[in-house]
Amino acid sequence: MTPQLSTHDTRRPRRWTREELEARHGWRLDAPAALATELEALERWSHTVSEPVEVFELDRVDLPATRSLAKRIRRELDEASGVVWIRQLPAATQVARRLLFTALGLCLGRPVGDYGRLHDVRDTGRSYRREAIPVSQTRDSTGVHTDSSRRVVCPRYIGLLCLCPASVGGDSRLTSALQAHEVLRRREPEALELLYGDFVRDVVTPGADRSSEALRANSFPIFSAPPGPAFRYMRYWIERGHQSAEQPLDT
Repeated sequence: MTPQLSTHDTRRPRRWTREELEARHGWRLDAPAALATELEALERWSHTVSEPVEVFELDRVDLPATRSLAKRIRRELDEASGVVWIRQLPAATQVARRLLFTALGLCLGRPVGDYGRLHDVRDTGRSYRREAIPVSQTRDSTGVHTDSSRRVVCPRYIGLLCLCPASVGGDSRLTSALQAHEVLRRREPEALELLYGDFVRDVVTPGADRSSEALRANSFPIFSAPPGPAFRYMRYWIERGHQSAEQPLDT
């Protein structure tokens, strides 16, 4: 039987349609003016070390406004819409902004670090369809997805910092997995039941074992059973994972 979500589900704030999200205001946070002073302090500190982002810890610089903003971010992520847009960040160097972003991340949790603390989203002229590299190293667009195709790595929060706004493109699209789950539960319960089964994922993490045996072990559901339901989806890596593991998908 497909697990049922209560109509009084406490996760309802994170289940929204586009119209509902646009009508809300709590997920749009204007950066506090006090961040300007803290960005300057981060910039000064960056000149005292090599590789400042990699060695930065929260006790290196006094950042009360950053910590306060992180608390507001966590509340919105955990108790409300599940998404935050920070606007009107004070002017600062790229180094200072990277450090501020790192500080916010450290306030929220521990960095995954497979590609270093911060991973640039940058076109390298390569294609993820011809070699095992992340889409973020290409200029290709991709469908709605979650990050990390490794079974043992499931980020709780994902953040994006815009350093160089593109003149064309670079848009992000958001959707609510809980809303998708609810729609499927009501309209296509049999299809939803399939998504609670395991699916193989290909992996592109540097140094990862991509043998057929390793890929078959790297399988997990798209929707995990409540409490949750957790959602992990990346269509291309699922299709390629099943192909590489010699486990064809049902059509």
